[in-house]
Amino acid sequence: MVKIICETGYCSGVNKAINKLSKAAKESNKVFLLHPLLHNIDENDKLMKENNASYLEDSSDYEDNSSLLFSAHGYRFSDYEKYKDKLKLFYGTCPIILARYKLLEKNNNDYYYIFLGKGNHEETMCFIDNFPFLHLIDTNLDLNEQIKKLKVKNKKIFFIPQTTISNLKKEECLSILEKDNDVIKKLDICLSYYNRIKEIDTFLSKVNKVSILLIIGDKLSSNANEIFNFVKNKYPDIEVYIENSFERIKEIDIKNKDIFLTSATSTSKENVLLIKKQIENYLL
Repeated sequence: MVKIICETGYCSGVNKAINKLSKAAKESNKVFLLHPLLHNIDENDKLMKENNASYLEDSSDYEDNSSLLFSAHGYRFSDYEKYKDKLKLFYGTCPIILARYKLLEKNNNDYYYIFLGKGNHEETMCFIDNFPFLHLIDTNLDLNEQIKKLKVKNKKIFFIPQTTISNLKKEECLSILEKDNDVIKKLDICLSYYNRIKEIDTFLSKVNKVSILLIIGDKLSSNANEIFNFVKNKYPDIEVYIENSFERIKEIDIKNKDIFLTSATSTSKENVLLIKKQIENYLL
């Protein structure tokens, strides 16, 4: 059996970024990016090629009517200032992230702002660069130790999590903070990604056989890794892999097993359906 077990395909934020890339390509002679548009190298490279886009380097020549597209993960205000008079700017940034930028621009000195995220993730780096008053807690490191070093106590906390971290990490961090502080405001992780995990959980809770879950996506994708870690920890008897092509999937022993499919939010539904068909033909 080969079965797609939850919603797949791009989230609305990635769809917006792709639409902005298409718009920039139609309105410009050349489109530049500072970072990958989405965390899926294969699909990112394909989209860039289709839209005559390339990465902006210090040595790049700006043609007349060239544009710069900011990625789905955010942008630095310093880049905005640097290029606003040189290139036409397009914003492929996720609407959730843009809304948080606007919220943080109204910085209230009464709050102690904490950002919880992966320190090496583009979304996190943009937030920390744009808003120096944010105190970073890195999900890759020990949460207790980091909070202890902040010496935060009896503060009014404004809590902002990276949109694609695990809900468990978010709740763990909040639990530590709430022991000695009043968390006045707290934002949530991306519901599109979180609801996908809940759908996967509901389905897998009813599976009795040893089986395989394939997350169609790039290993660089934060939400692909969060789905992987969730399944690995809660359902240790289920084999789980992050793969982006049928050629790599063929290297896994998938015969005589139930194959369940989901995807990262930076993977197209078309690619998921194509890989499903390729697996089915391979197993005939």
